Amino acid sequence: MNYDDHYARWSYEQLLLQQPHVEFGGLWRIEWRHFVICPQLQAARTVDGGDLAGWFHNECRVITAPIEIVASCPLGAERVPERTATERAALTGAPRTLRDVLVDMGLALSRDFPPFTVRSVDQKIVIITKELLASEQIAEARAAFATLGNYGDLRFEADSAWENDQEAFRSSAMQGDIDLIPSRRLPTCFGRALRSLLEEDEDFWVDNRNRILATPHNDPGALLPDGWTSSKKLSCFVEVTAFPPENMRTYLSLYDTVHLAPRINTTFQAGCGAMGVTPKELHKLMEMGRVKIVLPQAIDRYLPDWLSEAAEIAPQSLLLSRRLAAATIVDARRRIPFLYPPLSVAHRYILLHVLLAKAKDIVGSEKELQFVQSLKRLGAMWAQVEWAVQSRGAMGNTFVGVGDLAATLFEHLSGRDLRLEFWGVGNKVSWAAALGSHIFPFKSEDQGYDESALCDFVAGMYGSSLKGKSNTAPPAILTAVADLLAIDNDAPVLDFAEEFSSATISRLRELVLKLARENPTPDAMEDAIRSFNADVRRYEKRPDRLRSVNLVGMLADIAGASGVLHPTMERIVPLAGNVVSSMLAIAIEEMPRRYEAPGKIVDFLNSALAGQTNAGTVLVARTRKDVARLKK
Repeated sequence: MNYDDHYARWSYEQLLLQQPHVEFGGLWRIEWRHFVICPQLQAARTVDGGDLAGWFHNECRVITAPIEIVASCPLGAERVPERTATERAALTGAPRTLRDVLVDMGLALSRDFPPFTVRSVDQKIVIITKELLASEQIAEARAAFATLGNYGDLRFEADSAWENDQEAFRSSAMQGDIDLIPSRRLPTCFGRALRSLLEEDEDFWVDNRNRILATPHNDPGALLPDGWTSSKKLSCFVEVTAFPPENMRTYLSLYDTVHLAPRINTTFQAGCGAMGVTPKELHKLMEMGRVKIVLPQAIDRYLPDWLSEAAEIAPQSLLLSRRLAAATIVDARRRIPFLYPPLSVAHRYILLHVLLAKAKDIVGSEKELQFVQSLKRLGAMWAQVEWAVQSRGAMGNTFVGVGDLAATLFEHLSGRDLRLEFWGVGNKVSWAAALGSHIFPFKSEDQGYDESALCDFVAGMYGSSLKGKSNTAPPAILTAVADLLAIDNDAPVLDFAEEFSSATISRLRELVLKLARENPTPDAMEDAIRSFNADVRRYEKRPDRLRSVNLVGMLADIAGASGVLHPTMERIVPLAGNVVSSMLAIAIEEMPRRYEAPGKIVDFLNSALAGQTNAGTVLVARTRKDVARLKK
């Protein structure tokens, strides 16, 4: 489209997606005037039962858009096509504030383009730089501006008094500003390595947003950096922004990798204290690969010094907002295909309109209303998803993701509006799913709050048949492992992280999950842990019985009695037996820590020799001994 429609087309598309039950006949224009054709205009109502034309004029369209709804097409009008999925992915033709223009121009321009700001003079966009731009720089800026839409001519001015560092991106008067800060406006208190990571995140989004939003791409792993997904090792996702976390040692004892979404600037130190780690120890855990940091929010909301140092020493362990958003969208598409369909507005409207018209035939009369409500909410989400993700990254998933859809369905079923709670849970479930991680619902007896049911509700909607599904782990396993191993801050966290191998982690996780499944209530779990600890104490009175059994001597006696050994070998066996016995003792001691299958065999034999029926008692006793040794 080669003319300035003053956002008439965008306004029409919002109408299609937010009122998909109404039949429309397209967008038409005569010169600068635009017309939406609605054959049943007199009877048409909004989803809430209001007057359609009044709602569109006062609440939906951009105030400057020359557009109205009419019952029939005026003579001489020409059809205006809806934007394509590719145009929507790039936000071509979307309304923008001055700050939006600043951000999106920054994304479109090359990295060596001079620092600039954007102002509005006489209803024209003006690019302000400290010095006059060269002709090729002006050409580049015009080309970048054209990708945003037909906003008229672009002007250029030089202002020698203007300083990029002195112009703040955020205003203190704006509350709840969670838009992503562009790398060009990142404060100087953030280090160069972190700025480079942010630039990389921006470049990734510009290069891949069409593939993510406008094509049926469905492999989240292909969008994540190397080492962030693994089929051999399990990870958990720990989000500590809103609720207090457990001790970091608890997570490390159950999972190979902890994907941690840390607290923002003002509460970061308190978050570290709650996990029993120092900021420096968290850096070391990142270097070891045991902790990876997930940053769903804007970079400038986090602690500058700590995050800058993290980018210097372990850049591979940082995941920024736009990559997380990209992986989340693609993962969600394979779980709930309707959530982020790679369709144009016209096709989205047709899909919604047909489904709404056939709702009763599709799901039956009993589920018709909740099906209709979900479809209407989907339309409202589709109307803003591209803007939400580009402007807010992973935080944009909050109100255009599975959490919002779940809240709509839950409110219809129960009559309760828990949208805020579902937004938080939806982010946790969808982010963890994209990373292939387990999540732990927050549960507090003191605060009287438990989000387990909400997590189960969202995870159930999110699909349970996919490989790499988002698993909700019962919070009780954190308490169980802490009680069984007597975990506290006395054990140095770095030594703790090194001590726990994948074999031990896997078997401990299997053990506590079994305890949680078999003892679903807090009282039952408390009794089970008390009984298990009693078994462990009984075993500890006569541990490692297998080491006291002279296996080499037994085998030599059997071989000698059967006559299979040569006389010369009979004289050598006792000498070699001492060496072999020592080596075997070491193997019995170390195998359970390093190898899962041999470890199960050794623990089973030790438990049998000690008169125990559960080999898990041997695992816990040995691990508890290792933890106690670390505390010395």
